[in-house]
Amino acid sequence: DRSLIGLSVGFSLSVLGTLLFYVAKSTLADNYSPCSSMYYPRDIVKEGVYRLIRHPIYTANLLSMSGLSIASGFFPCFLITFTMAIYYYRSARIEEGALEKKFASYGEYRRSTGAFIPKMGQIVKVVKRV
Repeated sequence: DRSLIGLSVGFSLSVLGTLLFYVAKSTLADNYSPCSSMYYPRDIVKEGVYRLIRHPIYTANLLSMSGLSIASGFFPCFLITFTMAIYYYRSARIEEGALEKKFASYGEYRRSTGAFIPKMGQIVKVVKRV
C-alpha cells in the first residue's frame, strides 16, 4: 500500500534526522548555540559528523521535515520544507563568511567537507575503511 510505504519512509527519515540532530549537538558540546543566542564558537569542530559535513544540524532538521512531508503527504509541508532549505542555504553562507573571517583555517575545512551532505570522496574513504 502506497500510504504505508510513505508513512514508513517518512517516519524513518524523521527518526534519522532526530538522531543526527542529537549526535551533532552533542559533538558541538559548548560550541552549540541555539538561534536565540548565537555566538562565535571557541574553535571549529572537525570531529564526529563534522568531519563529513559542516551543517549537520541543518541537515537533520531538513531530514525530519522531509520525513514529515512524506509521511503526511500534505502539500503545504513540502512547501515549508522547501522554504526551510532555502533559508538554511542562505544562513549557512552567511555563517561561513563570518567563520572564515574569524578562523584562518575555516577556508580549508570548507573546501574539504560538504555543506549538507558528504562529498563523494569522503563517502568513498568511509566505505573503504569499512
